[in-house]
Amino acid sequence: MKVGFSQKNITPPCRVTLAGLQRVRIAEKIESEVYVNTFAMEEDGEQLIICAMDLVGYDGHFGNLVKENLKSADIDREKIILCVTHTHSAPGVTQKGFEKIEAYLPEGRKIEEPALPDDVWDNDKNCTYIAPIVAAAIDEAWQKRTDGYISPAFGRAVVGHSRRLVYGDGTARMYGHSDKVDFLYPESAEDSGVEILYVFDGEKKPMGVLVNVACPAQVMEATYKLSADFWGKVRDRAHEKYGEDFTVVGLCGAAGCQSPRDLVRHKRADAVKLEDPRKMPRRGDAYMYDEPGIHAIGKRLFHVIEDEMEEAASRMSDKEILIHKAVTVELPLGCVSEAEYLKAKEGLAKYVAETDVLDDRYKITRYTAVMRRYERQMKAAYMTARLNIVRLGDIAFATNPFELYLNYGLQMKGRSFAAQTFLIQLAQKEGSEGYLSTPAAEGGGSYGVGVLSCLTTPEGGRMLVNKTVAEINEMF
Repeated sequence: MKVGFSQKNITPPCRVTLAGLQRVRIAEKIESEVYVNTFAMEEDGEQLIICAMDLVGYDGHFGNLVKENLKSADIDREKIILCVTHTHSAPGVTQKGFEKIEAYLPEGRKIEEPALPDDVWDNDKNCTYIAPIVAAAIDEAWQKRTDGYISPAFGRAVVGHSRRLVYGDGTARMYGHSDKVDFLYPESAEDSGVEILYVFDGEKKPMGVLVNVACPAQVMEATYKLSADFWGKVRDRAHEKYGEDFTVVGLCGAAGCQSPRDLVRHKRADAVKLEDPRKMPRRGDAYMYDEPGIHAIGKRLFHVIEDEMEEAASRMSDKEILIHKAVTVELPLGCVSEAEYLKAKEGLAKYVAETDVLDDRYKITRYTAVMRRYERQMKAAYMTARLNIVRLGDIAFATNPFELYLNYGLQMKGRSFAAQTFLIQLAQKEGSEGYLSTPAAEGGGSYGVGVLSCLTTPEGGRMLVNKTVAEINEMF
């Protein structure tokens, strides 16, 4: 067994726009630098490379640019798993795609976003800077392969919670309030399980660890700080304990409906106390919108890593079955009706006619997304999703390109023949394919469902689960 790691700083040398949320945010300070952390493995000629980036996501242009910059000719490009921690406090690297939106605008009209200050990099500059570093990290991890050992383990830490609440009228709301009289329950389950894979060198010293949790790194998402979020704090503690070369590869599991915030014990705003003095301040987690939250979660996850290390080191192995397949699955496209298409077309025309400066691309996209989907479904009824399925000893890894709702991930884990199943969302050469919501979520509405958020349907979710489980179980 040959194993290698790499950790490289991808923080641009200037101020940047932060990706995530539907507004322009320019970083005002650096809370923690952002990294790409890579694990490479070879066993009997088979390859596994997992490259986790402190980014919100990436697109096909970025993924192709990474692979174009790779120097190692012996790396099978199909065996590279490129994924993200899904932090909303990192540089954006995706193309804005204005030309796709502007194709629906009248001749002479275009999107006119305010110009960025000269010292701020936009997504294009971030992409050009970061992609070659990611490629170098993959090359380095691969070239540094050495004799090693692995040991899987399991721990438990509360990180993710349902971010959608259901109300008495059947509707749901992302980040809704639980103190409303018609609040019923959080829409989805939660998964506090922590899947762990320790890696040791030929002398049986710790090299790094892969840690899989069902929660995006989004404590800091509403701030104007560049941050690796809670994974940065996990790494800080790990480096202090095991040395600067120890690499933590943080993997985001099925978490399209999850966030680090407990909405039932959500801290009340001061205004609520003024409205009704009987409502006492909530007692619960650290403040999960800023630095106290990332320190709290970082501490929880590191304690799991630390607690399980000794026992894992007593049963490490240097010879395991490694099977790695890159496969595709056809999933039904979420469709819109002709009436919805015409309504969107009319809405866009009205908005453009009444608006002098078209500076809100998010509002325009609400119309053009429906129109584009209608035109796409006229050409094909299905979309193709790429998956990487891996058996490593008695554990499995499975990727998908979606912000996958947790219930699908729980189905995969429950039905898998593997002793442990690591799930990695938002992992595909072409980048994200949007959310993949559940029937319950579609019924509740709000953000994260429907054609504005999802490329496929809950039926596609069922098919994805079946395909993933079938591919995993075939390896055992």
